[in-house]
Amino acid sequence: MTVRSAERGPFDLPWPGLLGLGVFLLALWAQPDALVGVFYDDGIYVAGAKALANGSGYRHIHLPDAPPMVRYPPLYPAVLGLLWRVWPVFPANVTLFQLADAVALGAAAWIMAVHGRRVLPPVFPRYLALALGFVAFPLLALIGVRFAEPLFLALVAGAVALADREDGDSGCVGGGAAPYYRSPPGSPSWCPGCSGSRYGRQTLTRASPTTRPTRTSWGRPAQRPCSRGSSR
Repeated sequence: MTVRSAERGPFDLPWPGLLGLGVFLLALWAQPDALVGVFYDDGIYVAGAKALANGSGYRHIHLPDAPPMVRYPPLYPAVLGLLWRVWPVFPANVTLFQLADAVALGAAAWIMAVHGRRVLPPVFPRYLALALGFVAFPLLALIGVRFAEPLFLALVAGAVALADREDGDSGCVGGGAAPYYRSPPGSPSWCPGCSGSRYGRQTLTRASPTTRPTRTSWGRPAQRPCSRGSSR
């Protein structure tokens, strides 16, 4: 039985999807009825979204002379600006912003759960830790206002998962100082740094002093023998 087939929840649904759905519904429930701007920064983000949606540029349109918004990252206001174009009626469109933030937080939980199947051991402690983390007070407080954290959490989780993908030509960084690389089938060598991964049972061996690191097509280090006459 594979890891993926073993991690099924009620109605034979995958646990990562159930966790993401649960976090999404919890984020919707945690939305307050407070006006935008009670935390100041959320009002700045929404004002920047309106400026982008109206074609005024990334500016403080609520201030005299509309100075540029140089202190606030533009990605989250740009997302809100696209949603503003879809529903240009304020404050009714705040409901759409709340839905987008809930989706981002649920997506972050799903990505972390899927990635966790590769790098973390038992199922129950893993999902318990993720669930407790996403129901903690700081996240529920942040999801109730228009902050960029849910979106950036989803982006960071996705970036980490993509960077941690296993590639057929990539090396494995083990516990020692010397690099490791895949050995031919049947070799008894083993990579201690891969023991926590579902790829940890693959045979690996330590690089010899006559090898030098090279770059694969994915930019990851590989190993190839060095010729004795090489000056590098």
